Amino acid sequence: LLGGQGAEHSCRSTSFDEPLTPTNFNIKKASRQGSSATLDAIDIDSRGVYVQRGGIRVFELSFDGETSDYNSSQLSQLCPTIGSPGIIRMAVQRQPDTRVHFIRSNGTAAVLIFDKVENVICWLEVTTPGATGLIEDVLVLPSDEGEQEDHVYYVVTRTIGGATKRFLERWATEDQCKGDQQLCRLADSFVTYTGAATWVISAPHLANQNVVVWADGADIGTIDNDDGTVAVRASIFCES
Repeated sequence: LLGGQGAEHSCRSTSFDEPLTPTNFNIKKASRQGSSATLDAIDIDSRGVYVQRGGIRVFELSFDGETSDYNSSQLSQLCPTIGSPGIIRMAVQRQPDTRVHFIRSNGTAAVLIFDKVENVICWLEVTTPGATGLIEDVLVLPSDEGEQEDHVYYVVTRTIGGATKRFLERWATEDQCKGDQQLCRLADSFVTYTGAATWVISAPHLANQNVVVWADGADIGTIDNDDGTVAVRASIFCES
């Protein structure tokens, strides 16, 4: 399958029982959506996912048994502007489920949760506003033995003390974001501390930023009003 700016093409031999060779091939247009010239498509099992030439909408190229040919269908149809103002990077995560991470040109991300067997297509947006955080790139590494999730990393640029710094920040796994455990990693660009009780934690990369603090299995920066609402207990400010 070949993506072109004017159409997507299927390259095949003369018949199904013949190999594809430099002299035995035929190119047929599979769809006429047109593919982005700056983004490589990704394959998910027997399907291809690509960004349309406008750089915003996301399509899937898959084999249609009724027509015996490949056809394109829009994965962003329910939310056609999810890629705005433009997609610049993309990567696929396979565990704990299939998620395609799309980095947008405004420093935010759109994540597609994708399951053809259960007919699930869900989009969500990811931002990291602390220290004017802007997401620049994404990298996915496969899970190690005994792990349930792939390793997802974002390259994030932040303005710290007037200087621009870049960080390789790893997504926390789902079991690290539960509220019933001593350590909850549901925070951006966090640091962890284990040891004797202390009032001081060093986080120089969060200088001059309002932060949240999770300690002893609770968010100590908020207080429950017992009426279903939560109020801020204190504004925690990181000075250095």
